[in-house]
Amino acid sequence: MLFDPVASQTDGVATLPANLAAIFAEPLGMIVFRTPVALPRIEIAQYWHERYHRDLAHRWLRSITLDLFGNRA
Repeated sequence: MLFDPVASQTDGVATLPANLAAIFAEPLGMIVFRTPVALPRIEIAQYWHERYHRDLAHRWLRSITLDLFGNRA
């Protein structure tokens, strides 16, 4: 994993969305905990040029991004 050499050998702390933290924590032998203060929600938006609107590869990338970071209401 890309972060393994650094993340598993440091005392550093990172603030990540819960779904990403859960993915990275276990393989790296790390723990996940809530922040001690409430953090504001972060709005994530996607923007692209009109010429890529129907591009299949770009549509796939947008769908993956939505699956990972989109609201799950």
